[in-house]
Amino acid sequence: QASLKDFLIQRIRWAGKWRHNSNRLTKALAVFVLIVQFSWLTALGSLFFKDANDTIPLVMVVKVLMEGFFLFRVSIFMKQRFYWIAFLSLQLVYPIYVVTVGIFSSVIPVMWKERPLPN
Repeated sequence: QASLKDFLIQRIRWAGKWRHNSNRLTKALAVFVLIVQFSWLTALGSLFFKDANDTIPLVMVVKVLMEGFFLFRVSIFMKQRFYWIAFLSLQLVYPIYVVTVGIFSSVIPVMWKERPLPN
């Protein structure tokens, strides 16, 4: 897309279609991804509290390593180079993106070619 605004509107429109999908596995996966990324943000935020659970950083590291290993294997399969620095940098951006798009796709009416799409 030409601008960040157009990109986000496109992604909100795409995300808004998940509930119209007839495949239950696809719906469950969409909800799962949203829950995991929301949990990640919650865990990250909880690190700033004095009484934070000591296992939270360990769980966060395990999540990043599991995701990294999975995506690394996918990149090998797809014959693409895996960029660890980009992956690690996006660990802070991607959850915000997923949660924001997920929430907005549920509350903002989706428009396509000047027509509203059904909710």
